Amino acid sequence: MKKHCYPSAYNALLPVLLVLSSLVCAFNSVSLFAHSDIPEQIAQVTREIEADPHNVDLYLQRGELYRMEQHWRAALADFDEVQQLDPGNVQAELGRGNTWLDRGDYPRALESLNRAVSMEPGYVRARLARAKAWQLSGEPLAAASEYARVIELFVEPDDPLPEYYYERARALRDAGPEHIDAALQTLDDGCTRLGNIRVLMDYAIELERNRGNHVAALRRLDRIIDQSTRKESLLLLRGDILRDGGMNSQAEQAYAAALAAIDALPTRHRNSRMMIDLRKEIESRTLLPDQTGTGG
Repeated sequence: MKKHCYPSAYNALLPVLLVLSSLVCAFNSVSLFAHSDIPEQIAQVTREIEADPHNVDLYLQRGELYRMEQHWRAALADFDEVQQLDPGNVQAELGRGNTWLDRGDYPRALESLNRAVSMEPGYVRARLARAKAWQLSGEPLAAASEYARVIELFVEPDDPLPEYYYERARALRDAGPEHIDAALQTLDDGCTRLGNIRVLMDYAIELERNRGNHVAALRRLDRIIDQSTRKESLLLLRGDILRDGGMNSQAEQAYAAALAAIDALPTRHRNSRMMIDLRKEIESRTLLPDQTGTGG
């Protein structure tokens, strides 16, 4: 597989950060100006273009900067200039696709991204952008298929990012309840290949919980609890799942265990704002008298 710039694998990430950005991999030369304002960067690259008007890389840089500033016409003009100087330039086609994507014109985005993928089928960034375009245009199964292809492009010793499994599972979920099993299998496949990635494990619990499969959600959660040294928030979640499943007596036990785990912490951790807030959250779950059924 021909490698392009993308982040290295990591062991954990927040779901809110898993939404794919069209800026997953900025051009290296753009990053040289990372601490400057974008208008200053544009002015600098413009001066360089004036000195070297046939430099394709400079137009690509400026096009990306214009796109970041939402100057759509200027961005497209620079990507068009690249195609004039270097016909068939796949990065220019990707830039055009990302510009239309950012602008919300998904049909035009897909036209450009389809061309980019046709030019270079192993171009991960183009496929990721196309997956995002499919998802945003209401074609989650097409998006899921694209993420699957991205994952397949990575062969040992390279591994795909956890977010690719997460986004594929999310697309399958959006495709309807009949695809939840496939979404869960995707998450399990990610953990098998990458290790126990919490964001994948947490999302699997969420999917099981949302479809009312509390036993399966608990089974998955218990694996995380067994592997964790800090269990306070996990025991709170365990209590919530038990309560959702009508197992109120066991839920009370889980909440009590969560409070005991907080009490066992060193004083400086126990008295932290986070733990104080967590304790209040746990205590708010106290069941009303008419909810104290044994519930299995």
